[in-house]
Amino acid sequence: MKKLLVGLCAMFMMSASATTVNLNWLVDGATFAQTTCETGGNFVLPNPNPTKYGYTFSGWIALIKGTVDQNGTPSPTNPIEPVFYQDNNGMILRAINDSVADTYSPSTGKITRRVGIKVLKGTENISVRGNASNHIYLFIDMGSNGKSGIVICSHFSGGTSTSLDGIPSNTISGFDPNQSGRFSLRFDDANTVGELKSWLAEQYANGTPVTVYYPLATPTEEVWNGQ
Repeated sequence: MKKLLVGLCAMFMMSASATTVNLNWLVDGATFAQTTCETGGNFVLPNPNPTKYGYTFSGWIALIKGTVDQNGTPSPTNPIEPVFYQDNNGMILRAINDSVADTYSPSTGKITRRVGIKVLKGTENISVRGNASNHIYLFIDMGSNGKSGIVICSHFSGGTSTSLDGIPSNTISGFDPNQSGRFSLRFDDANTVGELKSWLAEQYANGTPVTVYYPLATPTEEVWNGQ
């Protein structure tokens, strides 16, 4: 008899005084039930247990899921760092959206990372994708561990267009129609690769590096030791 495993995703509200925890009880990736409880308190399991023909319910699995909040639209002159889920012990779980998020399993003590981080220094492999109307589109190579998908950036808004003329001004797009791990950037203040690299190097030297958060091609696991 096959077993049905059900996940619990705890979405913690990130205000300084909030103690309410939202619990999302999932079956096959869809929400089965939603409950709330106070941080540090007890919670009640959903009732009844889910059933499925040919399967036996074997218990709930608790997962804490990463969250993201970016208050406003970032720009090259007004960078906005995203705020991710962080617990009292310093564990950070990042997310790009509800589908691409880090998770932590209290039962195994492991974090599954689905979000990668790239801090741009101006030394990256950057190539011209095309020219249009006094600005250029560029490819930034993020490495083989990246994959196509929407990204979050500290200095540019995240786009979804794969069309050369469809990328708005000052937007980074995680959808490369030709190769995973490369992202398209339209930055109207840079007319050459050299100008972009110099600007990236300047931001890095000033302590405000351009940082990109992107979907990992293959999730990785790490053991969380509570420090």
